[in-house]
Amino acid sequence: MKIQLSKTGSFRPEWNENLSLPEKEQIVISWVNLSFDDRESYTTQEPTRFIADLTKSDDELDEEINKQTAEMIIRTDNPGMADSMKITIANLSDMDGNPIDTWENLKKAKADPGIAIDVLIREIQTHVTGNAKKPTGKNSE
Repeated sequence: MKIQLSKTGSFRPEWNENLSLPEKEQIVISWVNLSFDDRESYTTQEPTRFIADLTKSDDELDEEINKQTAEMIIRTDNPGMADSMKITIANLSDMDGNPIDTWENLKKAKADPGIAIDVLIREIQTHVTGNAKKPTGKNSE
């Protein structure tokens, strides 16, 4: 079986009606994909807590505990992962025309709360870390 591997990725965020702009003016986010090992370094797995029902017999409790050991909470450090992905930004600048072309510049940008730059940051983190909605059909983008 052959699979398609890609060292980089890109997408156009929905933020601030970006997709309604002419294609040449749309914000485009690009990044370097991480290896499985790199992604794993930003993920932790914690066993779920088990609360015992002390009215049950020892055998019933043992059975419940055995079922619980397979359940895990997986936490991903999306901000940390995004920081390591060499994210670049095209077609975004401040009102003075200064480009906001790197992930670091975007995170440091001082903007009016009405602009909701934090919403763009979260959209990028969600998309580049693989936590975006997955396509449902073969030909979906």
